[in-house]
Amino acid sequence: MKRELVPTGIRTEFGEVLDDSAFHAPLGANRDYTYVEGYSDLRRARDLAKGLLVAERESLSADPGEAARGTRNTTVIQSEIRRCLEVAGVNVPAGQIRAKDIPTLPARLQWVRTSKVLSGRPDNTKTVDAGQNGYRLVTKADIGQAWFKSVPLGAKEEADGSFLKGDTVLMVCDAQSAARNAALNQRETLAQTQRLADDTKIELVESKVADAPVKVRSRQFQSS
Repeated sequence: MKRELVPTGIRTEFGEVLDDSAFHAPLGANRDYTYVEGYSDLRRARDLAKGLLVAERESLSADPGEAARGTRNTTVIQSEIRRCLEVAGVNVPAGQIRAKDIPTLPARLQWVRTSKVLSGRPDNTKTVDAGQNGYRLVTKADIGQAWFKSVPLGAKEEADGSFLKGDTVLMVCDAQSAARNAALNQRETLAQTQRLADDTKIELVESKVADAPVKVRSRQFQSS
């Protein structure tokens, strides 16, 4: 005899929360301190593009189970990408969305600390450093840009039009400066890795995927 499934949820002292799609909604202004409408959505779309490539490859698998899972994931990811791009006011192509359809980020936003961590005393070291890397303050004049659709929840507007949130201020740099900074960071990371290998005589090799799974025979020990 078949019985109907009864919807269940997470029980709390305030009542029961149903495990539905709204419960698993992406982080937004109400749950993410750093969320900025527009930029955060564009960034999420770019991150999802990587998952979309994986899902599309999996959907072509010869294994029926993997192919079905890849197809389902592709549909879900495409739907979320479409939602993110629409929030940012980006024209979304009709039909299926491919990774190549997702635009590169037009800018990079960052909440920059304006005080000492331990003492809380005002300190502009981080903002000066950011300025040297091409950043400037985000102001109310930027509202309406694809990367800044509205004032972040809880942010306080200063006299100069900038926005503070706690002990951080919102700053932005254009895509060209952001790309240059990322390239410099990557080059420095590779250089540090190489110096570490030279100093410790560690041999750096490129990992390769085995053609077939390697079976490891485990030993069985008898207790004395």
